[in-house]
Parts: sequence; C-alpha cells; structure tokens
Amino acid sequence: MENGRGCYELAPTGRVVVGGRCQIEFAMSISVNSASRSTSRICAFSVVERLEFIRAGQAVGLTLRQLNQVLQIRDRGESPCRHVTELLDMRIYEVDERIQDLVRLRRDLIAVRAQAADLDPADCPPESVCRIINTAD
Repeated sequence: MENGRGCYELAPTGRVVVGGRCQIEFAMSISVNSASRSTSRICAFSVVERLEFIRAGQAVGLTLRQLNQVLQIRDRGESPCRHVTELLDMRIYEVDERIQDLVRLRRDLIAVRAQAADLDPADCPPESVCRIINTAD
C-alpha cells in the first residue's frame, strides 16, 4: 500500500500493492534473524529490485509464472541464465508463430477486401447481414 511518499509497502502475504489498484505477486524469500524472531529481512534482493525485474521481464513478454520460476532459481543461489535463455527461445518461437498468423490474416483480409470492391451494395440481400463477411470463408 502506498505510504504517502510514493513508496509501496510489502503486505504480510508477500504481495506488493502498487498504487492501491493492482497486486503483483512474486516469489520472495524471507529469513528470520535467529537472534530475534520478530526481525525479518528480505534476502538477496529488495522488493523494488524484484518489481523492476518483473516489469522488465513482462516487457519482453514473459509471464508472471515464468518470472517466478526465475526468481526461485536465483533464490536457491543458482544462476537462472540457462533457464532464462530457454524462456526467451520459447518466446521468440511464439512471436514468430504469431507473426506468421498475422501475415496469413493480412493476406485473407486483402483478398476479402478485393472481393468487396466488386460488390454492389444494392445487390446485398436483406436476409444476409453482410455479404462481404458471409462470403469471406
């Protein structure tokens, strides 16, 4: 929750409330100081660093689940580089597939638009909502 100074507080559940509207869940390691059970600290990375990482990961199309996996690997003291590389390879493949789908869609739209240019609106039967769309199969 925002504390009035533009800062955000960590809820006891491990959620960060951003602007009071949305919550971003992330893996967070908490260790308790053995000298005092009431003292807790976030290990290795601060909440702000984790949020920055999450935002950067989302910017390249990674999901919160995938980013959580990366954080868990790092929290175990391991380097997540190999896993991140695999995630990025998968994301590139997904983007390539989407681009191919969009190219096919564009080709189909151009063909339907070309057919539409030859149709006379006066010939559009009233029992059909729109002949252009109905013949787009």
